Amino acid sequence: INDKVADLVDFLLLKYRTKELTTRAEMLSSIIREHQDHFAVIFREASECMQLVYGIEVKEVDPTSHTYVLVTNLGLTYDGMVSDEHSMPKTGLLILILSIIFSEDDCAPEEKIWEALNAMGVYAGMEHSIYGEPRELLTRDWVQEQYLEYRQVPNSDPARYEFLWGPRAYAETTKLKILEFLAQVNGSDPRSYTHWYQEALREEEQRAQEGTVNQSGGLLMWSAVLKSDEQNKLVWPDVEPPQVLLETTTKAEMLSKVIKEHQDHFPEIFSAASECMQLVFGIDVKEVDPRAHTYVLVATLGLTYDGMVGDGHRFPNTGLLVTLLWLIAAEGDCASEEEVWKALHVRGVHDGKEHWLYGEPRELLTNVWVQEKYLEYRQVPNSNPARYQFLWGPRAHAETTKLKVLEFLLRVYRRDPTSNLSLSEEALSGEE
Repeated sequence: INDKVADLVDFLLLKYRTKELTTRAEMLSSIIREHQDHFAVIFREASECMQLVYGIEVKEVDPTSHTYVLVTNLGLTYDGMVSDEHSMPKTGLLILILSIIFSEDDCAPEEKIWEALNAMGVYAGMEHSIYGEPRELLTRDWVQEQYLEYRQVPNSDPARYEFLWGPRAYAETTKLKILEFLAQVNGSDPRSYTHWYQEALREEEQRAQEGTVNQSGGLLMWSAVLKSDEQNKLVWPDVEPPQVLLETTTKAEMLSKVIKEHQDHFPEIFSAASECMQLVFGIDVKEVDPRAHTYVLVATLGLTYDGMVGDGHRFPNTGLLVTLLWLIAAEGDCASEEEVWKALHVRGVHDGKEHWLYGEPRELLTNVWVQEKYLEYRQVPNSNPARYQFLWGPRAHAETTKLKVLEFLLRVYRRDPTSNLSLSEEALSGEE
């Protein structure tokens, strides 16, 4: 059984690297084979290993076909992997560090961190098979990525150091998510950790009061976006980043590499380019450190598939997917194929005509996104001649909600979600 658990973990890691879905049937035929009677135990232990060691959640997106997607835990967007095929996700260790810091009242002495890591066989200065050189990972990589702060304890002599959550950790996850995750792993109730639970709730209340969504910005029509040279340079610089969703950037970097002599117009250029990233590509430009003006780029609305491939020439197509999900929701959860193509034609996307961003649209809508479980494409019952319609697929239901889609698009249009009362009420009923 243990050998099969290890084999299944390796298989799931491969699926994570290639951004592919998997199914129970595939796991049974490819890995479990003659041990099918023990699938439940093997799958549970492999999933726990993926969560604890690698910080990767094995998330069911279609209970009917038992289809699963692999995503980083707790909303964290950086997994520490490089292009090397032997590189492993390091999110599990990051979650552990964030947990220790939280349990130490938001500031963990370095000694306490290494004490916990040593118990796991992770030592400073000693190369680890999964995490590489741990001290470099903690004090350089995760500090540069804004997940951790590493600073000298004030007035300490000899110097001692401590770890805190970095601004990106606060931007991407919460103490309550960390606590709920740890409670789930330990088979307990988050409320049983009274002190930590109360602290996590206080943070949630504070976030709710401050508001975590930037309400500024407005609709920037696609045709208008593509006419501005300076906006284009910010969205499509001369040298395209190889891993656009994994690298942070700063205001200083954008000013020096792209804006240059137009620095006085940075706010307008940045605002327009950010709106373009949201509308066209479905990518949020999210500030994770207001002091250093550091930003991370993540797929919007919790969607985990961006349609990019490894050839370096493909663009994220999440923006088009969000538009389709909105249209389906607006059409009472079932949009006719005619309505979908009518909406896409307005945006210059035509059936059977290669698009420079999205490729061949019919292939994308009726094949790729159907296989990825984001859409269902089916014949209208009793239609003769046959007509077809689109619905949300199980993965769309698993990863986002109608309310999130409604809030996102109406925010872009600078309108209150309640302005579309019927759809707003339906979205709220779905949340309940």
